[in-house]
Amino acid sequence: MTIATNGNYVYVGGGFGIAGSEVTQGIARWDGTNWSSIGGISGSIPLVYSILAHGSDIYAAGYFTNVGNVAARSIARWNGQSWSALGGGVNGLAVCMAFLGNDLYVGGYFSQAGGVNATNIARWDGTNWYAVGSGLSGNTNGLYPTVGALAVGATGDLYAAGLFQFAGSLPVNNIARWDGSQWNALGSGVFSGPSPVISDMKYKNGTVYVAGSFRSASGVNATNIARWDGSSWSAMGGGPFGTNTCLAFVGDTLYTAGNFTNIGGAKALNVARWNGAA
Repeated sequence: MTIATNGNYVYVGGGFGIAGSEVTQGIARWDGTNWSSIGGISGSIPLVYSILAHGSDIYAAGYFTNVGNVAARSIARWNGQSWSALGGGVNGLAVCMAFLGNDLYVGGYFSQAGGVNATNIARWDGTNWYAVGSGLSGNTNGLYPTVGALAVGATGDLYAAGLFQFAGSLPVNNIARWDGSQWNALGSGVFSGPSPVISDMKYKNGTVYVAGSFRSASGVNATNIARWDGSSWSAMGGGPFGTNTCLAFVGDTLYTAGNFTNIGGAKALNVARWNGAA
């Protein structure tokens, strides 16, 4: 489900039970030659959904009740030697993480973080959990509201995206911006289609890029990939014929991958790159 690097190590997370010849549930480490376990996770449906490197630490989020021999609800920290819980964790699924300054923000599908009421997004300051405004909520076609992607803007704003209708009582349609004190809409959001959802998001040079399964962004026809420049949405060519799952920048070149056979009229089997114009 996820991969991250820290120093000379590569960390992978998901729902597996073996890495190489090592028995390790949900998370493993590759040193360039061998796989090793750093203490697997356990729970009713153990899954690591996201791994985030921060300094010398590794944070793992997903759906679990223990990691190694430590009780930790769906999120934990690895300091290179041992695991530790982040307070009481979250009472559901933790999907994505991002650091804004010294604070860790976590999104997913949950109602509490460390015993504090927090709807699908929460903030950890290293000691305590806090709600982020009134949270993100509202189901679409009976699907559970979930925060699936977080990105930090250059001004210190936090962007949250996924499958939800409201930020507090503000209609936002699957994407919103937190300015440190309140939620803000990005136009009328990203929507249309039976189950519009943003699966990944990246911020670069003042622009937010989103990928997922949708047909329009604030009234602009945009198939499964779009960008927000701070004031308006725009399409990126014809978009992929299929669905987009993930985005990554290498320099100023944006790469996207998912399940498609062409994108913007160019034949591309499941992976493509955007050079700023095509």
